[in-house]
Amino acid sequence: MGKISEKVKKASVRLFEARISEKGRDGSGPAGNGALPEVQCCSIYSTVEGCVLANCLEKTALMRAEYAFAALPGEIKRMLSFAPEKGEFKARADLWGAVLKPVLPGRKYDSAMQAINRWYIHILDMELVKGWEDNGKHR
Repeated sequence: MGKISEKVKKASVRLFEARISEKGRDGSGPAGNGALPEVQCCSIYSTVEGCVLANCLEKTALMRAEYAFAALPGEIKRMLSFAPEKGEFKARADLWGAVLKPVLPGRKYDSAMQAINRWYIHILDMELVKGWEDNGKHR
């Protein structure tokens, strides 16, 4: 179990770094300020990925994912309750991979990660469309 938690810790550090560096880079927040607002986050369904998993996993596998999520520190759960931001998709996928791999066997893990990655692509696509609309361009 120590090896698993070490992977989760490393992945969460990369996610924090991605979020902090992005905030400093685009001017929407001070660089190095990793403080997040206090949010009550008590379940996997408070995350984008949890909602995706609820639609792609059978009940038993979803319960395993819920259990793994519940074991995460509160700070990580709060961070995951916000939608992914530009520049942190890879780190966030790595974190979810580290959380889910130990609790979901082979194919179920693959399905879960494919669904999460598809949703990330959808989010990025919507950002692209939004950017085009903001600039007067249409599909």
